Amino acid sequence: MENTKLYDVCIVGAGMIGSAAARHATLESPGVQVCLIGPKEPKDIQSRKHGIFGSYYDEGRITRSLDPNPIWAELGRRSIQRYRDLEKRTGVKFYSEVGHMAVSRPDDPYMQSARQNVHSMKVNADELDAQQLVKVFPYLTFNSSEVGILQKKGAGHVSPRGQVLAQQIAARQQGDRKSVV
Repeated sequence: MENTKLYDVCIVGAGMIGSAAARHATLESPGVQVCLIGPKEPKDIQSRKHGIFGSYYDEGRITRSLDPNPIWAELGRRSIQRYRDLEKRTGVKFYSEVGHMAVSRPDDPYMQSARQNVHSMKVNADELDAQQLVKVFPYLTFNSSEVGILQKKGAGHVSPRGQVLAQQIAARQQGDRKSVV
């Protein structure tokens, strides 16, 4: 057992959630030895030889605090508030603040809940009626009965690959650098 290495924490799954868990483990316990277990992204992902391999091998996930579920809305807001610091500390840019818009009928349950959360959480968002939608987005086609909620700031998209890389770099920076992360 000479080659045996002991870790304080082992996390199975090296994707978006596992990498974030590794970073948070090292935040809570600086110097902790973390073993992050998970395969690397296959080089030839297009061939599908590997079947379903991972859920983060794409380049776009919407991130916003405009959500009909208040818990997801708050979690989204908290995550977005941390993105720039993580990018700065790791040198990995993964967040693009380009805004988010939801469009539907005013009586749609999704829109009603989203609108309620916008007000209760004080999300900086504009409510647009059908005429305003056409004026602001003349290149899009809307139904005359639709309304929109536009969140210009604090919303956009993340690169999952970049975010995973940033989380893993931060875990290495904060934890025992000999850890397998």
